[in-house]
Amino acid sequence: HFFVDHRGFMTAEEFRQNEVGIWEEIAEEISANPSAAYVASSEGIYQMCVGDRPTIQRFHDRLHDVFDKVVIILYLRNQVDLIKSLYAQRVKGSGRYGKSFSRFVRDLNEIRPVWDYASTAAAWADIFGADTQVALFDKAALKDGNLLSDFASRIGIRNEMSHTQSRHNVSPGFRYLTLLRNLNAMGLSEGVAKKIASRVFPGDTSPFPQKFDGAVLALVSEGNEIVNERFFAQGPYLPTRAASGVNPK
Repeated sequence: HFFVDHRGFMTAEEFRQNEVGIWEEIAEEISANPSAAYVASSEGIYQMCVGDRPTIQRFHDRLHDVFDKVVIILYLRNQVDLIKSLYAQRVKGSGRYGKSFSRFVRDLNEIRPVWDYASTAAAWADIFGADTQVALFDKAALKDGNLLSDFASRIGIRNEMSHTQSRHNVSPGFRYLTLLRNLNAMGLSEGVAKKIASRVFPGDTSPFPQKFDGAVLALVSEGNEIVNERFFAQGPYLPTRAASGVNPK
């Protein structure tokens, strides 16, 4: 279990009790309004299941215990961008990550299920079958270039939210992150480290060095070719070395 084995937030018995209670509450809510459509949108669902087939199968069975029809929509992000975002999250997070980006890239096999879409997407599609939609998280591939519009169209509703919303959860620049991770490594508290980094590099938007893109592509290319063939036959596609022209060395 994600919360027990990986995060240590609770014991196995505490998790079991919470799980039973949550699914009972879901069943009660649905029985009170059986004609409604329910939407659950969360990175946490993917992070807890990733590509672990027994866990996904358990999730499938639980959902079908209470819903007549379940549709899974899985958005896959270009891993070159994903890895940079994951690194930023770790450096900014409460764990006060202190490793360099080059070391993070070298250690990517430690989090392989997160970026190995050939395994994860296949697991979801195999278990949920025809009720799985695998989509590319890319502006060129999204309806109206907008995630909300794309998601709404896939579930058959209108997107009534503005397309001109300000951006949220934007990662800071590389200079800011480099300073922050060094401050983290020194043992400074999260608040103090962020305050110093923000004063030194206010509003930093400096890009990540492109020299690491090839190393990421070298890891994901073979799997992406499989995913492109199965789910994105008409394009746009996930990146591969052949398509990018980037030398992985």
